[in-house]
Amino acid sequence: TCLINNATLPFGEYHPVTTHANANLDGATTVAITCTNGTAAKIYSSTPTAQRNMTNTVGVQVLNYQLYTDSTRQTVLGTTDASDTILVTGTGVAQAINLFGTIPQNQQVTTGNYTGTANLTIAY
Repeated sequence: TCLINNATLPFGEYHPVTTHANANLDGATTVAITCTNGTAAKIYSSTPTAQRNMTNTVGVQVLNYQLYTDSTRQTVLGTTDASDTILVTGTGVAQAINLFGTIPQNQQVTTGNYTGTANLTIAY
């Protein structure tokens, strides 16, 4: 069996008119995953790629983002255990798994802080 600890992927404030009119906003986090020694697992996001978004504090405006398995942001984190997962082999102690995110440039929203949730799922 495996257990994933909650993690926050901080992007910082999105500035659509200035900084992020022509540049993506990237973020990264480390997720702690503990699996029984020898357990092979695949980590993916059950949040569909088309629904990976955040809302502002008023909850009216939507800001899209994407999750990646690599720091170059070439491989989108999969939505099933069939592909683009993060592979883990349990050691009996917490392992640090890196997760990367990008908010694409030039989204027409107000400047501010946005929050959202992406669910990570374990498959064996």
